[in-house]
Amino acid sequence: MAHPYGSLSIAQLSALIQAGSVDPVAVAEQVFAAIESHDDKAIFISLTRERAMAEAEASSKRLKDGRSRGLLEGIPVAWKDLFDVAGSVTAAGSRLLLRDQAPAAVDAAVVSALAGAGMVAAGRVNMSEFAFSGLGINPHFGTPKNPAVLMSPAFPAARPPVRVLRWQPVSCRSRSAPTRAARCVFQRR
Repeated sequence: MAHPYGSLSIAQLSALIQAGSVDPVAVAEQVFAAIESHDDKAIFISLTRERAMAEAEASSKRLKDGRSRGLLEGIPVAWKDLFDVAGSVTAAGSRLLLRDQAPAAVDAAVVSALAGAGMVAAGRVNMSEFAFSGLGINPHFGTPKNPAVLMSPAFPAARPPVRVLRWQPVSCRSRSAPTRAARCVFQRR
């Protein structure tokens, strides 16, 4: 049976990779097998299998040659559909941008930096259209299920009730609304 890499923290997986107990190629293969066998197909918008396998193979070679780029070497990462990934369209969770946008010519700075640190890009994950909501609802690519909420996908009505705490300002140095929260001391009512 394959090791369940998905149940490990980044630190645990990194320790195994750095020690040579686990090969980044094996991790990448298992990541893609887990993605493909998962019942929620709304999580990933697209996979970057060719890129990931090339990055994993390069990572494996560096590790065997004693040239690890650091603790993120060989660790898989999935990018929100808000970051440019070279060769694919950044749609920001919308089908509107898929029609008009050309594929990104280069990686976003953070994608490039983490690729330079040896991370392996597995693909693009779903998000709310244009990052307009924190609920994760997407009418175009489907709404991924939230494993923390067992009743249904990320719909507010399905979430357990939240206790609302009331707070009042005790002292404020600002009267303007945007800076009030940053400059006030609050206490619970």
